[in-house]
Amino acid sequence: MELLLAVNAGSYLEPRVVVLEYHGNPDSKEKVGLVGKGITFDSGGYNLKPSNALVGMKFDMSGAAIMCATVLALAKVKAKVNISAVACLTENRIGGKATLTESVITSMNGKTVQIDNTDAEGRLVLADGITYSIRKLNVNKLIEASTLTGAMLVALGRFMTGVFANNDEWYEEFKKASENSHEEIWRMPIHEDNIAVMRQTPIADLTNAEPSRMGGSSTAAAFLCEFVEDKPYIHLDIAGTSDTGNGHGTGVMIKTIFEMFK
Repeated sequence: MELLLAVNAGSYLEPRVVVLEYHGNPDSKEKVGLVGKGITFDSGGYNLKPSNALVGMKFDMSGAAIMCATVLALAKVKAKVNISAVACLTENRIGGKATLTESVITSMNGKTVQIDNTDAEGRLVLADGITYSIRKLNVNKLIEASTLTGAMLVALGRFMTGVFANNDEWYEEFKKASENSHEEIWRMPIHEDNIAVMRQTPIADLTNAEPSRMGGSSTAAAFLCEFVEDKPYIHLDIAGTSDTGNGHGTGVMIKTIFEMFK
């Protein structure tokens, strides 16, 4: 998982991939994979964040915590579902061994990625987490949660979670569950142009950050879609909803995902 290791390179603490699996329906061949971003602190790496943007970066592991909590909750009620959580855990630090901007790294699924912004680290660990879920855990549907982009805070504030999906039917199931759980969501677009700009590098298959930064939430989602291997996929950008903004986490989307499978 070289993308995960690239994010971790500046830390003196080794990364971890925590896997929780619950098999509640042995008669079904369907297996759902939950993938969560677990950046325990995000400095931005060599693309260092300004000081005011470092506040609250301990919440950058919210996606991983939410996905693990959801699997534990489903196991406790003995839900009839086969489901796994993959939590990709690491810091993103600066340091003598940290990954440099414009490095080219090979992902777990073989695609090469040019690291044009070391502060776009969440999508890197998630890409390898998605590949692990598909190739090692044999999931056939995916839901992923991450405090991924500041652009989502600009678009939706702290009021709604941005949802991206590559499959309408899978999205409608999720939307119904969100209505029953009373957690507000808003579907966001992934345009063909978002995908195209993430492929505009002559020295790798993908860039992790296109230079204009316009439509940043959609380009981040487009990057992640490059790793889902045609599986039905939902990306939850919880950058605005994972914490209250004054030091408290929310556990957003646990209720909705639990509602889908309980």
